[in-house]
Amino acid sequence: MSRPIPLPANPRILCIRLSALGDTLLTLPAVRALHQTYPGARIGYLTDPRHALILAGCPEVDEVLLLNRKQLQGLRPAAIAAFWHDVLSPIIFGKWDAVFDFQSFTETGLLAALSRAPVRVGRRYKTNASWLYRPWVDAPHPETYMTEAHLDTLQVTGLAAATDDSAAYFDVPPEARTAWTVTRAGIDLSPAARTVGLFVGAARADRRWPPEKFAELASALDQHSERPLQYLVLAGPDESAEAEAVVREARAAGCVIYRASTADLLELAAALEFCDALVGNDTGPLHLSAAVGTPTCGIYRRALPHFLLPEPHRAVVAPDLDVSRVEVADVATAAAELLR
Repeated sequence: MSRPIPLPANPRILCIRLSALGDTLLTLPAVRALHQTYPGARIGYLTDPRHALILAGCPEVDEVLLLNRKQLQGLRPAAIAAFWHDVLSPIIFGKWDAVFDFQSFTETGLLAALSRAPVRVGRRYKTNASWLYRPWVDAPHPETYMTEAHLDTLQVTGLAAATDDSAAYFDVPPEARTAWTVTRAGIDLSPAARTVGLFVGAARADRRWPPEKFAELASALDQHSERPLQYLVLAGPDESAEAEAVVREARAAGCVIYRASTADLLELAAALEFCDALVGNDTGPLHLSAAVGTPTCGIYRRALPHFLLPEPHRAVVAPDLDVSRVEVADVATAAAELLR
């Protein structure tokens, strides 16, 4: 680690990460490491409104700033006023001592520079605007899971002396567990059976393993398990058709399987935490499952080291970038290893 960056005793630290659920989630161990290093810090986080709820699982975040880039596209007066009130004003007048730009785009770099914070950490990613940062890491992230890559940036810049080394790094709020308990009461789950979650949705069609293969997976696991299994099918709000297809086909094969609908991301986190193992497509909830500590098997279109689940989790990568060609037997073997 390089020489530690001097910050005030109780610094104000702003973290920036916009865009996808999984990308935001994977920054949380670094946020915890910042809090471990500066216990008196007040930490703010600038993110997208669609995924801000996920920050409720990181109690180290004291303040959330929301940037709705979609609203800004029309340049309507109300959107511009909200951008000033909700984003620019808190950044410019927030008296930040340090900014950690997880994204390191030119746009996020400009926002970091507007803070006038004496410390503005950025790393070569999708911008070469090194002049916006101090310090600037002129090297790509190491080829490791993104949680570790962000921790590496903290260490090489000297911004954090401690790291979060816990396997589970997302705290499910008590109210989310309560909501899941109510939802679960409406599902005829057996306490004697082990529960396997199946997350069958994904934002992109080329990342979705076919529903019939998820159904075949349930049947394959049943045949080789020494203990009874039951399955919870999980999906996003616009993916009910895929979820219902899995339930229908797996029940026809004799599996004990249920559709589990959750109200929001936090209740989904509680449902994932409840499972003994999860198998899912390459999407944000896959990383949420690992974050709550559930043994997780991901089905990937391609092997990107920043997003492949690390040990003790499992990853199955598609041949020739075609997820539909992933064999049920390969996923069943990986999932069985998790259940053991």
